[in-house]
Amino acid sequence: ELASLGGTRRVPIGELWIGPGRTTARADELCTAVHLPPPPAAAGSAYLRLEYRRSMEIAVVGAGAAVTLAADGTVTAVRVALSAVATTIVEINGLPTGDLAAVGDAAAALASEQARPISDMRASDRYRRHAVGVIARRAVLAALGMQRRLTERRADFGLPPGEELAVRLGLNTGLVVVGGIGDNLRMDYTAVGDTTNLAARLQQNAPP
Repeated sequence: ELASLGGTRRVPIGELWIGPGRTTARADELCTAVHLPPPPAAAGSAYLRLEYRRSMEIAVVGAGAAVTLAADGTVTAVRVALSAVATTIVEINGLPTGDLAAVGDAAAALASEQARPISDMRASDRYRRHAVGVIARRAVLAALGMQRRLTERRADFGLPPGEELAVRLGLNTGLVVVGGIGDNLRMDYTAVGDTTNLAARLQQNAPP
């Protein structure tokens, strides 16, 4: 949703970006909201990116996946988007449904095939094309695996009929500081840093 002094308008997300640092928003407009449809009950999502160091804000490659599972654990719907491999975000076309492993393998192959990367100081186009396939497959499997496990555990919680168990997922990859953090009153073995902070923000904003 884009707002200006003259009012508001909604733009499909696929039509917002038109090039590096360029959008269809006018100079007097500001993005004030992102509207998403409610996800199905057995749906999950994940975003992963490849970066060389914690302070690196620009991903070498990135992939986001949204999946929906059937009652038997097979995939009924899947969408994958790639970042840093073209002038704008690329959504993969032709993804199959069905078996979990087959969907992950297809995501890897199609991501490498449909990516349009360039070579620069961060990575060559050949490396990016290979890496985005790996990252796309990991994103799909992460989202599917956690949602499948949640489906398996619903019966263990003894929920009353009509009640659903849902979780918010936030995934990010990168360097972290791991160890005992705290003081003499409380000490936790944990991971901290920009990578975990971004994962926490993704989790807070993800739909259950």
